[in-house]
Amino acid sequence: MDQSRPTCDCAVTSRKYLTTGLPLSWAFRRRRLNGVFAKIVCGLLMSLTTSAYAVAGDTVACPVLSPKNGVFSADQIYRDSLIAIENGGEDYPVIVSLFLPSDGYCKKYVVAKYSHEGVDPVVDSLFFEKIDDQVNLITIVHWAVNHRGIGTFGNIYQVYAYKRGGQTGALVENTEITNNSVMTGMDGYDNGRPITFKYKTAGATRKLLKKIK
Repeated sequence: MDQSRPTCDCAVTSRKYLTTGLPLSWAFRRRRLNGVFAKIVCGLLMSLTTSAYAVAGDTVACPVLSPKNGVFSADQIYRDSLIAIENGGEDYPVIVSLFLPSDGYCKKYVVAKYSHEGVDPVVDSLFFEKIDDQVNLITIVHWAVNHRGIGTFGNIYQVYAYKRGGQTGALVENTEITNNSVMTGMDGYDNGRPITFKYKTAGATRKLLKKIK
C-alpha cells in the first residue's frame, strides 16, 4: 500500500477543529540543525500543523475501493471500512478520511488534515502496522524545501500514527509514535552537505516500528 503519487490527526472535541503543532520532538531535533538550514527549515517545521475533526461523522455515500484513486481497505482496523486520501482546501490541501459502513451508507470521520506551508504536503505512504497489540494507520508525509541558491533543498518528512480511540472509536493520533524524535527529519542537502532521513519509505518505517513498539 506504499504510495508514490503526490497527494491526514483526529481528536474527540466539540464540533470544532482542534489545531495542533508539529510534534514536540522537533524542539529537540532542531538543536542538531545548523546555519541557514536551521533558520529556513526549522522555521517552516515549527509552523506545520494538522487539524483534528469533530465527534460525530457525517453520513455520506461510501466511496468505491480504488487504490489507484487513493481509496484503500481499512479492514485491519474496522470491518468493511475504507481510508481515503482526499483533496482539501487552500489551507489544508490534503485530507485523510475514515469511512465506516452504516445502513447502506458510511459515517465519515476526518482522521487528519495536512497544511499548506508554502508548498502542498505529499502523502508518500499509507499502511497499517500493529503497535502494542493494536493495528495503527501509518502515514508518511513530506513537504518540499527548495533554496538551491544556498545549497539547501530536499524534503521535510513526518511519520504519523493513528489508532482507535475516543468516544466514537474512530482514529486518534498515537502521539507516542508521532512525537518520537526519529519520526521527523530532512532528506536532501544542508548548505551543500547531504543529509538523510532514513524512514521515508513504508519498508524502513515498518522495520523501525517493530523495534520500538
